[in-house]
Amino acid sequence: MGSARLADKVAFVTGGTSNIGLGIARRFLEEGAAVTVVGRDPGRCREATGALAAAVPEGRVLGVSADVADPTALEAALDASERAHGPLDILVCSAGVGVVQLVSRTTEEDWQGILQTNLSGTWRAARLAMPRMSAHGGGSIITIGSDAALNGERRLGAYSVSKAAVVMLTRMLALDGAPDRIRANCICPGFIVPGMRGFPDRMAGEPEGDTAAGIPLPPWGRHGTSADIAASAVWLASDEASFVTGIALPVEGGITAGIPEYGEDEWARARAAGRTEEVG
Repeated sequence: MGSARLADKVAFVTGGTSNIGLGIARRFLEEGAAVTVVGRDPGRCREATGALAAAVPEGRVLGVSADVADPTALEAALDASERAHGPLDILVCSAGVGVVQLVSRTTEEDWQGILQTNLSGTWRAARLAMPRMSAHGGGSIITIGSDAALNGERRLGAYSVSKAAVVMLTRMLALDGAPDRIRANCICPGFIVPGMRGFPDRMAGEPEGDTAAGIPLPPWGRHGTSADIAASAVWLASDEASFVTGIALPVEGGITAGIPEYGEDEWARARAAGRTEEVG
């Protein structure tokens, strides 16, 4: 077990059955929290819950299949979490979708689907959770944005728009929640391996869809992992961040500062020190 910075806390994680959400749920458990993971795929939800439960005492993990687009299902999932673990302390909004496409060419269906999950799903979960938090003295809301929310990525047009809106939504939640001692903060990850962005490619065969150059490394010389995001989430959820609310925290190895143009000597030193990775 970890340092138990979240001992006796109750967490509810949407999108908690894979990638970033699953990594956060796992780390929260290590830090002493009881966790409900929520995902819309029942099979994946059972698999993730079983894997998480195998490493912690019985009763600390609950899995609920629900879609963040369905307020009735979300409310029922929150009810189930409270019955199993008690009053809610931490909400993590990690459910997210996207497509590879320019915003100007995005279809109505893709646009609505991305906004429904990434933006409206985050708002919906927070709106339903905040009265529960305020009833017992406050809590912490953590949303998941993206480096694309800060700088934009042309081939992830609608996704970038939705995540930029999540940043502003988080700031508004921070303002609304402050009188009830509810903090709200947004983590903006960079590219996370493995598999953060296995989005459907709507640009296959188009000139702009050529990804042969790969994804540029940030200045730190590697892409991120779910553990990097989870470490930040633990801090934001803990009492150590009790005076932190309304922020967008980039956790992306410096990519929003700019794509590095290091000379060969600098890259050679980094390779020799094992600080870089190959990206195809």
